[in-house]
Amino acid sequence: MPQCKVAILFVNLKGNIGDFAILHSMLEMLSIRHSNCRLLVVPARYLPRDERRMSAFTAALGRSFDLVDMPIREQRPPFWRWLVRRGFPALARALYFRLMQFRALRIVPHVSGAAAIYCENGDQWNGFVGLDMLATVTALKPFVKPIRTFPFSINPATPDFLTPALLRRGLGGLDLPLTARDVISLEVLRSLDIEARLVPDCVHWLAPVAAAVAPMSGRDPERILIAATGTPSKLRTTLEAAVRRFEGRPICLVTTCEREDGAVYAEIAARHGIEWMAPMTWQDLVAEFKVARVVVTNRLHGLILAGLAGAPVLPVCDRKKAEAYAIETGVPHAARDLDAVEPELVEAVARDREAVLACTARYRDTCRAALEAWLL
Repeated sequence: MPQCKVAILFVNLKGNIGDFAILHSMLEMLSIRHSNCRLLVVPARYLPRDERRMSAFTAALGRSFDLVDMPIREQRPPFWRWLVRRGFPALARALYFRLMQFRALRIVPHVSGAAAIYCENGDQWNGFVGLDMLATVTALKPFVKPIRTFPFSINPATPDFLTPALLRRGLGGLDLPLTARDVISLEVLRSLDIEARLVPDCVHWLAPVAAAVAPMSGRDPERILIAATGTPSKLRTTLEAAVRRFEGRPICLVTTCEREDGAVYAEIAARHGIEWMAPMTWQDLVAEFKVARVVVTNRLHGLILAGLAGAPVLPVCDRKKAEAYAIETGVPHAARDLDAVEPELVEAVARDREAVLACTARYRDTCRAALEAWLL
């Protein structure tokens, strides 16, 4: 057993397929960068754990890691919500930040002596979750160096609550340059005067693994797969309307996070008599994407995994991450939002299949090469 250790913080195990793909790629890449160290996974303290998908992930992974059993707590207790509603967001930020710094000291015994800490942060640097993360890394800095980021996103609206000064204090104190995974996030970080560079999303590292996944058998290759997310009320309305527009065509609803979208998907699928699914692993999702006429999604990792699967994609750009993907790949078609996803637009994607796949394949290969250069 290796004596040194490397820790991965803020790991999202709530059942989001994309986050499990991030973790898989991080474990693969860190086993190369730190070949003589054991890998320690520290789950996010503010998210529940999907035990079924965690078991499926571990079974499919084929490598070992140590999992720290962190207690789950409510992300934002009522007192902090009350302070914000009463017009005291600055006071709520300051008090919550100090409390989370104190609670973060519970992690110290697990990560003390680590060769490095890496943050599996996706796009979580927002709101009270981001405040917790900033408090945690500032609390751990005296005990472990370096603390590094894997490629992540940050929303342009983030500095509205997490002030520029707070972001500079927390993110600016990490091992620089930070790694932004899209051009929008890079602009946000540079606007905060934080040194950053563009490094692709680490899930592209899984391209060889995805290539080996067999297509799901028994599926209709003419299916249109829709993998959209949003607030429950908005998703219910927009997805319902989209399903009606595609009536009579073979469609299937695919959620990449059952905890977030499953109830809405099940309700709409039952009402219209169509299929919906919630894959257990990212490999299962790739297998489904490999048998699809078109994949329609506003999920970043839905887009990336569809690209790795060789499926034509229609980015739905009502989320900044999906918008950035459409810009960076240069795919010939994209939709403003789910309301703009018309059958004619999806048919255009299918008709221009080779052009779409050329864009996503070029992007995949470029990203994989950039990740290799960054890692090595």
